[in-house]
Parts: sequence; C-alpha cells; structure tokens
Amino acid sequence: MKKERILFTLATVISTAIVITLIIMISSANKADKEYKAEIAKYQAYYTEYQIESGDNLWSLYDEICEQYPDTSVITREDWIETVHDINSLNGSKIISNYHLVIPYLNGLREVSE
Repeated sequence: MKKERILFTLATVISTAIVITLIIMISSANKADKEYKAEIAKYQAYYTEYQIESGDNLWSLYDEICEQYPDTSVITREDWIETVHDINSLNGSKIISNYHLVIPYLNGLREVSE
C-alpha cells in the first residue's frame, strides 16, 4: 500500500512537472513570436513585381531579395514564402516561368512620429 502511494505521488509530481514545462514553453514561444512580429513591424514594407525565370524557386528568390534588400532577412524564409503564397494565391510550391509574382521586401526602418 505504501509503495503504491509513493508511486502515485511520484507520477503526480512528474505529471505536474511536465505540465508546468509545457506551459513555460508555450509562454516563451508566444513571447518570442510577439517579439519577432514587433521586430518586423519596425521596418518599412514594400512590394515589387518579379517575373519568374526558368529554374527559379521561392527559396532562392528569398536569398536574392535578402541580398538586394538585407532588411528582409529579419523575416524567416518560411514566413516570407508563406506571405508570397498568400499575396499571390499560390496553392503549391511550383512556380511557372514567365508568370509574375508580387514579392514583399523590407527596406529601412519606419519613421516613428510622436
């Protein structure tokens, strides 16, 4: 009986520790997400049109845009690609030569008026 009570108490402690750890992880992720979005909001967003060339893909296009507009690298590649998908109503990952895409980029900090 005593052994069962100890095992039950141990299981309860472990379960509680797991729940607390998950809550901390979720809270940290939410905080990090808010900080990430706040950092992006500091920059001025622009859009340009890009004609897709043979061999282009969104991964390499992100690299080109970041090279031309380094502030864009504040956005993760995955978020940038998701934004391109949303703006252009793309369904899959395939992009077709000679089509035009609207491409977002960041260039310079926003002017904050007080």
